Amino acid sequence: MTERSINKIARCESLPVKRLDDLTLGVDYQINAFKSVNTKYGRRIVATLAAEHDVFLPARESAALLDDHEEYIYHKTLLQVEHATTKASGVQAALSRLMPNAGGPSQRRRALLASVSTSVLTYGIAIWSEALHTQVTRRRMAAGYRLSAIRVASAYRTVSDDAIGVIAAILPVEILAEERRFLYRRRERLPCDASQK
Repeated sequence: MTERSINKIARCESLPVKRLDDLTLGVDYQINAFKSVNTKYGRRIVATLAAEHDVFLPARESAALLDDHEEYIYHKTLLQVEHATTKASGVQAALSRLMPNAGGPSQRRRALLASVSTSVLTYGIAIWSEALHTQVTRRRMAAGYRLSAIRVASAYRTVSDDAIGVIAAILPVEILAEERRFLYRRRERLPCDASQK
């Protein structure tokens, strides 16, 4: 662990956080900055529960930690964006073998195949869409999203972002994130009885 990452965690050390799922049964816990462990299966962050028990969380699950205002902790959100783009680039590499620029499937089939990498890239984006307000995360997300649009349109890499979006009929990632965030927030406000009718 570098000193820079320790300082980032130390700044967020005093923030009370909650998990999204029911694993901790609603108990508040805090991240201890100097209590992270490297194990055989990757880095784990130790969270100390209010009941004085330690819970080991995988690093990607620790990205699902919220602060008091239900906004993601900044560096955890960056981890989430990095994880999503890395995973989507692997999917795009596998799909690019099925979609060569010369020949290959039609544009409709290409769009269907590209929707797989788009769904991997935008998984959970309704919750962490605030991360796209920074230029670093927006560029990182747009780079992976642009590659799938280029494959759909069978275009060269020199085509501009706006033109490739129009040709491939794909929304920009910022608009897609805001749309999914809006739908998520609207669904949260609906009472349970209204959704059953």
